[in-house]
Amino acid sequence: MQLFRLCFVDIIKSKCTCIEENNTKIQR
Repeated sequence: MQLFRLCFVDIIKSKCTCIEENNTKIQR
C-alpha cells in the first residue's frame, strides 16, 4: 500500500499545505 499524501497550494495563505496519511497537517 502506498502512503497517502495530499498536497495543495493555499492561495489565501500563500503556503503549501500537505495532509499526510496520519492526518497530520504540515504547512511550509
